[in-house]
Amino acid sequence: MLGEAVTGRRSVRGRVFRAIVAASVMVTVGAACTPTPEHAPSAEAALLDAAPAANEPRFLGPGPYDVGVTTLELGDRKLDVWYPALPTDTPTATDRVEDLFAPSLRSLLPVGLSFAVDLYGHRDAPVAPGHHPLVLFAHGIFSWRDQSASLTAHLASWGMVVASPDMPEYGLSALGFGGVPFAGDTTAALDRVVARMRTEASGDGLLGGALDVERIAITGHSLGGALSTLYAARPFIRAYVPLASAFVLPDAAASRKPAMWIRATTDATHVDALLPLAERAAAGPRAAVSIRGGGHVGPFAPALCEAGGIGVIPLLGRFGVFLPSQLSVVADDGCRDPHRAEQAAVVAHFLTAELRWRLGLDAEPVGLGVGVVDHLPVAVTYRHS
Repeated sequence: MLGEAVTGRRSVRGRVFRAIVAASVMVTVGAACTPTPEHAPSAEAALLDAAPAANEPRFLGPGPYDVGVTTLELGDRKLDVWYPALPTDTPTATDRVEDLFAPSLRSLLPVGLSFAVDLYGHRDAPVAPGHHPLVLFAHGIFSWRDQSASLTAHLASWGMVVASPDMPEYGLSALGFGGVPFAGDTTAALDRVVARMRTEASGDGLLGGALDVERIAITGHSLGGALSTLYAARPFIRAYVPLASAFVLPDAAASRKPAMWIRATTDATHVDALLPLAERAAAGPRAAVSIRGGGHVGPFAPALCEAGGIGVIPLLGRFGVFLPSQLSVVADDGCRDPHRAEQAAVVAHFLTAELRWRLGLDAEPVGLGVGVVDHLPVAVTYRHS
């Protein structure tokens, strides 16, 4: 999401578009100097297609677990954690997006206005027995930790613990901030998240004894997708899945790890134009999923479409906060697609199938054969290895 946010009274400034363009130019120049590895058909490719449940779309719907959610404090940011939970009759938790707005933007809104979003998890519900692997989630630019709550909750329902921090370096709080976005080291911020999750795993709190921090993967959306690619170089990351990702080449360490890129064909940012370079630079097992239709936000960050009942961008507009066309189009891209729910289910299926396979929750791959596209609710192009 990019450009300047302009209201009737003032301009909410950002430098994101120029930063993304500059970053894309730099990594594209780097790509020209990066040799493309030769890929032979792999034994894994055959396994993905020949497994007994290769073409079963098992993960389109929620899994066998109820979902709990808890919020941890990391000093300068909050961290929401979704996890498999024991059954409970309590209502699902909600959160308030407006608390993250910079003061210059919040001052423009009516007192009491709420951008409430459903977290699709029960607040501090008891954790289901087991030793559950960890998935890190990095949100997109000018967004926040709960933007993909339905997706992170979906992963938890299938047996994973998902940790999603706010990223004030480039997140929602940077919209309207007078300084420079991208201040700070985002990979170091994720290191702090991992350290905190290791502490929680070994402690006697809610997640104590229920979290396997030896099995970690990462996913992220938009700029968070690029961050997931960069962070995959950490030796403890087993796999990464960028979603509608900004373009960045995986480095040598990340390129050897399993990767799956998921995107929509009508993404207003046109991220698909450069991502094949990243795919070709990957030397490890790799897959690409292209969902027909959709957009940059709709299938991946539903809370941006649903906050306040109509979505963040339309709700801001009702109160005279008009964002520039570049930002407003991208931030609302795909939200009005009539097939958004089906597209989101396909994202959930491939993300869940890939992560469960890479993290050892499935003894054999499920739903990762090329024939699975014949059983999905929307048209998909899918290739692997």
